[in-house]
Amino acid sequence: MGLDTLVGQPFTRQLAATPAEAFVRELYDGLRMRELWVGADFAMGRGRGGDSETLAQLADEMGFVLHTVAPFVLDGAVVSSTRVRTLLGEGRVAEVARLLGRPYAVSGCVEVGQRRGRLLGFRTANLPISPERAMPRRGVYAAWVAFEGHRYKAVVNVGTHPTFEESRPQIEAHLMDYAGNLYGRDLRVHFITFLRPEMRFESAEALIAQIKRDTVAGRAALSQEPETRPEHVGKPESALS
Repeated sequence: MGLDTLVGQPFTRQLAATPAEAFVRELYDGLRMRELWVGADFAMGRGRGGDSETLAQLADEMGFVLHTVAPFVLDGAVVSSTRVRTLLGEGRVAEVARLLGRPYAVSGCVEVGQRRGRLLGFRTANLPISPERAMPRRGVYAAWVAFEGHRYKAVVNVGTHPTFEESRPQIEAHLMDYAGNLYGRDLRVHFITFLRPEMRFESAEALIAQIKRDTVAGRAALSQEPETRPEHVGKPESALS
């Protein structure tokens, strides 16, 4: 991203109890801070004491420049992480893409699953889901799956296997036009369109029939999707696990 140095500060109880002025002083003295950039509703320090007014006073006293960035507004509403997470939870990934300027994507290393997809006639790449990662609503999506500089049309299931009474959530991606071995490879899944919610089927045959319908619907949805910008395909991201 063009950064020369990144300092990661663990958020401990001691840090949470630090007054805003003391923390700003530490930044100024320890990092020789010359500019501080914050959002319009930002506050730091114990009890959120370091609001924009307080930070402006500290900037004048210490001699650094404070920049307050106005929120980004689209269609009359602020674009925020809370808004994005809410839309993801509702499966509205197309709207999320409009807010982000790109499709929402997650990455992970393909792990060995139950190999049930192969028996059903639809091989899938299984990715673990981190409990710390914001995920779309459980269900089936049309998606692009990218790895090693290439991308493939896919139908992706987010959730468990209610038909087979499994409870562990994961991402399963069926790449429509790829037949190679993906175990151990890092994939990036770009969610494009929500196709249907998670369902339980009475038999494997009923599940197979639905997967066939999902594949047809997914291919149709992706054929209407504009080309994903190159900088957003295959770009590395830390794994989910």
